[in-house]
Amino acid sequence: MKHQTLICLIAIQAFARTATLPGIGSTIAGTIGGVAVGQAQAATYVVNQTAPGAADTNPGTEEEPFKTVQRAADAVKPGDTVYVMAGKYDERVRVKAGGTDGKPVAFAAMPRRSVTVRGFDLEASHIRVQGFEITADKPATAVQLRGSHCEILDNYIHDMMVAVNGTVGKPSADGNTRDYSAVAHNRIVYNKVYHSEYGFILGGEDWLVENNEVSRLFMYAAGNRYDDCDYSRFFGKGCIQRYNYYHGSTRQEIKTAHVDCLQTFTNNGEIAMDLLFEHNTCFDFHQMCMVESAPHVGSVRGWILRHNIMSANSPTMPGGW
Repeated sequence: MKHQTLICLIAIQAFARTATLPGIGSTIAGTIGGVAVGQAQAATYVVNQTAPGAADTNPGTEEEPFKTVQRAADAVKPGDTVYVMAGKYDERVRVKAGGTDGKPVAFAAMPRRSVTVRGFDLEASHIRVQGFEITADKPATAVQLRGSHCEILDNYIHDMMVAVNGTVGKPSADGNTRDYSAVAHNRIVYNKVYHSEYGFILGGEDWLVENNEVSRLFMYAAGNRYDDCDYSRFFGKGCIQRYNYYHGSTRQEIKTAHVDCLQTFTNNGEIAMDLLFEHNTCFDFHQMCMVESAPHVGSVRGWILRHNIMSANSPTMPGGW
């Protein structure tokens, strides 16, 4: 009966997600269920800072849980799952060991969005982060991705600089463009982002970004010439953005920013190729899309934008176009 309580909670959450979020809910429910059943041979760790006797010297079981998420992150191996029980954990979690194909390392908040952490640095691949509240007293990047095949699912991210950030890339062999292949095949789904300076900075290859909400961008910077706020930025190759809802920004909170639903530029050799942007809804912006390809003309190409709902001319954002 060691893990029956946890599996029961998972089943309840899976049912709730399926009932309230048609389509995407069933996907997330299946994902959670797959962790509990399909990886029965892998290790399961429990973090519960409020449990009597919780300590990082414990084995990390339900009866003797770890006290910090970082301790669990340092212990995981491919296929392992970490369940973090409700509470505010004053830590930024650095994950240096990931999973493998078919055996991701999973971090799940139990119940969903009842666990608060200051952020995640994912320095490996095949990692799933699900159901957390992510915020910090000093705004920073909520989730920094440095690996591939990672999933950021159903998190509430607020009052941060960037919700999810990818790579800036490295110089390509020709020296004129940048290579983003080290951070690829990542999935960002059903997250709620509030009061961030940027929603998503999508630096990488083959990313899927869908069913997220980004609302009320907020500038934490001083408001100098190059300070900005954007719902999303894209650099790299192969990105799908669909069914996202970007809205709610006001002039008072973005200061001097020029807000775009989607922005890219190539000043430092960046590329932005093969983008599909469809079925998104975006309000309260200055430009729907800002694209600069100089000085590397041709580095931005292969874009498809279709079936989106866009409206800049709202009372909160005068002068949008």
